[in-house]
Amino acid sequence: MELKTKQLLADISLIVVTAFWGTTFVIIKNILANIEPFSFLSFRFLLSTFFLLPLLLQKEGFSPKGVFFGSIAGFFLWLGYILQTIGLKYTSAANSGFITGLAVVMVPVLSSILNKKPVTPGVIFGTGLSFLGLFIMSFDFKAGFNTGDLLTLAGALFFSMQIVSVERFSPNFSATSLTLGQIATVGVLSLPAALWLEEPFKPYPNEVFYAIVFTAIFATVLAFLVQSKAQQFTSASHVALIFTLEPVFALLFAVLFGGESLVAKQGIGAFFILAGMLTAEFLDQYWPKAKDEKKANL
Repeated sequence: MELKTKQLLADISLIVVTAFWGTTFVIIKNILANIEPFSFLSFRFLLSTFFLLPLLLQKEGFSPKGVFFGSIAGFFLWLGYILQTIGLKYTSAANSGFITGLAVVMVPVLSSILNKKPVTPGVIFGTGLSFLGLFIMSFDFKAGFNTGDLLTLAGALFFSMQIVSVERFSPNFSATSLTLGQIATVGVLSLPAALWLEEPFKPYPNEVFYAIVFTAIFATVLAFLVQSKAQQFTSASHVALIFTLEPVFALLFAVLFGGESLVAKQGIGAFFILAGMLTAEFLDQYWPKAKDEKKANL
C-alpha cells in the first residue's frame, strides 16, 4: 500500500476516533451527577486495560519495552487529565475546552524542536485557523482568565506531550503495547486519587456502568489503538489538527442527543476549525510546486 494511501486511512481513522471522543462529552456530562471524576477515570481506564489484555495474549507485536514507553506517554496523559479536572473546579467549561484545545498550537512547536524539522506552511496556517475557531467557539469572555485556566493550560501542555511522545515511539513498537502502557498508567494512577479524594466503591445507577463500558471500549481501547497505529503514518502536528474536530463533534452530538441549541459563534468556530483542517491537508501539497514554478520562471 502506498504511503499516501496509508496516510489517508490514518487520517480517516483519527477522525472516527475524534468522533467517538466527541460523544463522550454528552455521555459523561449526564453521569457526573452520580459518579465523581477520578472514580470514573480509574474505572474507565482499568476496565480498558482488562479489555486490552486478551490482545496481548498474541505474542506477535508484544513488547515489554513498548509497554514501558507507552507508560511514559500515559503519564503525560494522566497529568493532562488531572490538571484539566482540577482546573474545571475554578474555571468555566467553555474556557477549559478552549484552553485544552491550545494543544494544537503546542504540538507543532514541540514536534519541531524534538525532530529538529521546521514547521510546514500548511501546519502553520492550518493551526492558526483552528486556533481561531477554538477561540470563537469556546472562549468565555465574561469569565475571563483565572487560576483554573493556568492549571488547564498546564494540562494542555501535557496532552500535547502525549501526542508527541506517541509520534516518537509508534514507529518502533506495536500499537497494542503502546496503548496498554498508556491506558494502564492512567487507570493505575487515577485509582489512588479516587480513593483519597472520593468514594469510588458505592452503588451506581445502570447508566453509569453503561457509560464506563462504552467509553472503555470505544473511546479508550479502540481510540488509543488507532492513534498509536495511525501515528506510524502521519505527523504529530497533523494528529493535533485532526483532534481539534473534537469540540465540533461534541457540539454536533450535544445538539442531536443532548438537547442543546446551536448558537452562531459555535457554527462560525466550527467553520474555522474545518478550514484549518483542509488548509493543513492541502496547502503543503501545492506550496512546494508553487515555489518551484516561481523559481522556474525567474
